[in-house]
Amino acid sequence: MLAKVGFLALNKDRSLTILYNDHNTQQIDVLAVDNESILVVECKACIGEPTKGNFKETIEAIGGKKEGLTKALRKIFPDSKHKIKFVFATKNYYLTQPDKDRLEQFDILHFDEESLVYYQDLQKHLGLAARFQLLGNIFAGQTIPEMNNKVPAIRGKMGGYTYYSFSIEPENLLKVGYVLHRNKANKKLMPTYQRLIKKSRLTAIQNFIESSGFFPNSLVINIESDKQINFDVATPQVETSISKIGILHLPKTYRSVYIIDGQHRLYGYANSEYRLTNSIPVVAFINLNRTEQVRMFMQINENQKAVPKNLQNTLNADLLWNSPELEERVKAIKLQIAQDLGEDLDSPLYDRVIIGENLKSHTRCITIDTIKIGLDRSSFFGTVLKNSLKKEGSFLVGDTGKCYEKLLPFMKESFRYLKDSLPKEWERGEESEGIITINAGIESFIRLFSDIIDYLFTDHKLNPRLVDSETVVKELSFYLDHVINFFKEIKPEERIDFRKSYG
Repeated sequence: MLAKVGFLALNKDRSLTILYNDHNTQQIDVLAVDNESILVVECKACIGEPTKGNFKETIEAIGGKKEGLTKALRKIFPDSKHKIKFVFATKNYYLTQPDKDRLEQFDILHFDEESLVYYQDLQKHLGLAARFQLLGNIFAGQTIPEMNNKVPAIRGKMGGYTYYSFSIEPENLLKVGYVLHRNKANKKLMPTYQRLIKKSRLTAIQNFIESSGFFPNSLVINIESDKQINFDVATPQVETSISKIGILHLPKTYRSVYIIDGQHRLYGYANSEYRLTNSIPVVAFINLNRTEQVRMFMQINENQKAVPKNLQNTLNADLLWNSPELEERVKAIKLQIAQDLGEDLDSPLYDRVIIGENLKSHTRCITIDTIKIGLDRSSFFGTVLKNSLKKEGSFLVGDTGKCYEKLLPFMKESFRYLKDSLPKEWERGEESEGIITINAGIESFIRLFSDIIDYLFTDHKLNPRLVDSETVVKELSFYLDHVINFFKEIKPEERIDFRKSYG
């Protein structure tokens, strides 16, 4: 993947070692070098189901050797100003919070298999231009040397926001730009809202550009900066005008510009000679929060190509999270739980839920809507009307954040118990007349979990908000086992009936 996005020099095998002090060497799994950057990658993988990793010693060892390895690499490449980044790559492992904290402490980037798949897919669509997304992730916030960041611009006000309108060479915008693709690889940057770039559309746009075509409508971007954006007001000005003409200083840093609308138009220039000689119109907002970006994206696309329902659901999980209306916040929790069940490596439903624009398969066949409907019909949230809780739920008594923190682990533990008890049935999905890990089955079990919790709460005084999820599921399992035993002995004709049953 690194070679395909433009890293020109890579080690040929894992026998590469680097002397990082006077007496000691370090074996390097992957060393990737291009004209601007060096990546040092440590790889860990296991076969089978995703497993909880314990990488304390490995991460601390990398952290302890970083300084020595960095100095050694500077000597190996003495005539360059390479940016150096250490990457910890894993497959089939999910990290503990202490390991995540260690990686952050030592400034080591984590790539899991979802990140790799994302960049592989992006490379297939963009070719070498995928490197802009990769570098934006790896070196976010770091300075881009020798970049021309000054553009003539008009400053104005619209809808309560200050904005800048200008024209810029695509090459310069590609360097600082980043697209928040709605994909598991970008989960840390939530909320994300863009659909993955379509190769066919990108090719058509590039061909249009190469035929001297152009797009008169502006890209919409958000500039993120910790510092005040410099705008040198020119003279003279039209004194009666709200708008001002001047020179805008764009941040000279990776991932400082987020593309809200127009990713295909921008990346259509990425592999074209016109990226240096054309300029494209841009409307830029400053430091919009992600929720505002999501709302703007949805407004722009409302009257254009329809945003798919599944993508709308994933966007609403973010858009409604901090809503002043309790009813909307509860909806956001339901959508977020559905998404997390499909995206978290420690979830038994990992990669079984269709998230954003991920493609459906015979095992990835459960929709976010199905899980939300199951949660809607449960008693977990009580009765909510707009901004008030009319009746407390088994997990919701007021604080939606605490409800989410308790309900998500419970859902994972409950489905994990089901998976461990019926492993063959769990793996069927939509194939071989599967009845559990399909939409009807998942919704049914969510409602069954809720009914058992209600019984335990009423008759056994077990409050799921006050004890850990393992304890709750241990109590729940006694009643769930009766259903599990039925499914172990289910007859073919009963299987068919179950697949046809709804409601």
